[in-house]
Amino acid sequence: MATYTQGIHGKFSGSVGTIVGSSWKGKGVMRIRPSSVKNPKSFRQLNQRTRFGLAVRMVHANGVLVRIGFQPYAGKVSPLNAAVSHALQHAITGEHPDVRVDFSKVMLSHGELAGVENLQAVAVAPASLHLQWTDNSDEPGARAGDRLMVSLLDAEELRSSVHYAVATRSDAETTLKVPLGWAGRSVHVYAFFLSELALNSSVTRKQVSDTAWAGSLVLE
Repeated sequence: MATYTQGIHGKFSGSVGTIVGSSWKGKGVMRIRPSSVKNPKSFRQLNQRTRFGLAVRMVHANGVLVRIGFQPYAGKVSPLNAAVSHALQHAITGEHPDVRVDFSKVMLSHGELAGVENLQAVAVAPASLHLQWTDNSDEPGARAGDRLMVSLLDAEELRSSVHYAVATRSDAETTLKVPLGWAGRSVHVYAFFLSELALNSSVTRKQVSDTAWAGSLVLE
């Protein structure tokens, strides 16, 4: 706030643009009009918070694999933040309060390595899951020893059972144990390959594949 004794045409009151003139203790006073404050509870902000919260929950449920799968895209942010950004753009749909995950578009990894082809998942008793895929070791850049990373994502509670390097590309199949107490739960099955060259080093885009989704199934 500033005081003045003579304006261009003497003292003034009221406002001109962002300048407000008034009188205080007999003196002319000028001040800047405060900018309006947006409603912090607006639908747009509430919708953004809801979508962001759901993306964070989904990504953090798969944090162990996301830290590997999105490492090449982290840049100035963490792999988790990079994955959240991807999820917001592709996998989170709807508007508050009906915000949902499009499980077919969830990505735990994003890269240029040959992917998991023809991924299929079948629940088998007792408390196991059988996975099959095509051995595509002959594709450019692919190796028979590339490791398979798997996540079983509980669709209702957004929690995951993560399986690290459970098989090689050339194995073409594997059987996993599922957590005790998960029988009867609906899960989405995701998998990607990590190059055998990246097991003990920083992951590049050419050393991780895109995520493959095998759909959802009910565990036995």
